[in-house]
Amino acid sequence: MEINEIFLDIDAAENGRWFPYGDAEVRIAKWMNKGHATFLRDISKEHGLKFANNAISEEQAEELNAGQWPHIITGLRGFTDGGKPVKWTAKLIKTLSVDPKWSAFFKSAILLSKEEANYREANIKALEKSSPSTLSGVTGGRVKKTD
Repeated sequence: MEINEIFLDIDAAENGRWFPYGDAEVRIAKWMNKGHATFLRDISKEHGLKFANNAISEEQAEELNAGQWPHIITGLRGFTDGGKPVKWTAKLIKTLSVDPKWSAFFKSAILLSKEEANYREANIKALEKSSPSTLSGVTGGRVKKTD
């Protein structure tokens, strides 16, 4: 095995890489990237005891946890709402993350972000050569890099 096949593309892990989602794309960073890990540490320091003692409402916990998502879902491309382009913002991602209608989308993002192979340099280069999937939903197998 070539040693370069196993190292992590740090930029892709930290900032995300583009995954096809139907005819649009979602940029997803690696789970526990620096920003995500820092966010979770800060939440734990400030609210850890409340979580451990069940002294926080479900709504409060959901709102606090929503803050992690802009560190994982770092971009949107090709999405529209009523024909108008949807622009990625941290606020949008947080809002969608607490809406139960979006739970499958976020579960897909979790699966992709936790798969380390998605952020290996050799895999990213190989997948760039593949045609993007036109299947509905996030796919773990193909990527089209455009930036």
